[in-house]
Amino acid sequence: MNPAGLIIAAVAAGALLMTNKTGVIAPTSPVSSRFDDLFEKYGTKYGVPPEWLKAICMNESSLGEHPLVQKGLASEDGKSWGIMQLTLPTARDFEQVGIDELNNPEISVRIAAKFVKRIMASFEVVDLRYLEWVVKSYNQGVRRTMQERAGQSPGYAHEYWVRFKRNLKRLGY
Repeated sequence: MNPAGLIIAAVAAGALLMTNKTGVIAPTSPVSSRFDDLFEKYGTKYGVPPEWLKAICMNESSLGEHPLVQKGLASEDGKSWGIMQLTLPTARDFEQVGIDELNNPEISVRIAAKFVKRIMASFEVVDLRYLEWVVKSYNQGVRRTMQERAGQSPGYAHEYWVRFKRNLKRLGY
């Protein structure tokens, strides 16, 4: 089965649960946002489960509710923008954009979906920690995640991963 056609959700025990896109197990999300159509549109287009994009957005900007994001300002560290909190170098790996474009939710979600798709290709879907590596890579980069995976670095995205799992649970997965 094509990994892009799977919805992989973390469950409380940290195991992976796989269902197909027909939503056999996938419930309706109890947390709605004005960006749900964008998560669905670009998740589907790029083969990224929309729930992953939404849970990442919950981590990054509280679904666009973070005050700095609402004002179109940079993150607290001054390095990222928009609802998906992308850095300019990362975003420019996919599209020629500036800060104003990153503050556009549609562009932010579209580029984030492309980014997650590229990250997904960096790991084997059969790895029991596949989702963890993908999510941590969004936050700390693939290189650092590969080092963490090999035991060469502790990484720094553990709390990010914990929040992502909590967000997926809030979304009903």
